[in-house]
Amino acid sequence: MAVFFAMIAMGMWHGVSFYYLLWGMYHALGISLCRSYQLSSDPLRLGAMPAVVRRTITRTATFLWLVAGMPVLGSILSFSHGQIL
Repeated sequence: MAVFFAMIAMGMWHGVSFYYLLWGMYHALGISLCRSYQLSSDPLRLGAMPAVVRRTITRTATFLWLVAGMPVLGSILSFSHGQIL
């Protein structure tokens, strides 16, 4: 629960909107799933999965993280574009 509250608070710190609420929940879910899996002894047998399946899962999760961050990256780039050069 602490991870969820912390990530939602961090999302809302970026901006009070439904987007950042979902952003915080998405990250909290990812952190919670990763941590609970680390504490278990490979119940899904991910180590036995073919490497191509593991890579596909990793790339999909990374792609979704990037898509979720697009508005943030766009804001940063548009804000700093004139100040960097």
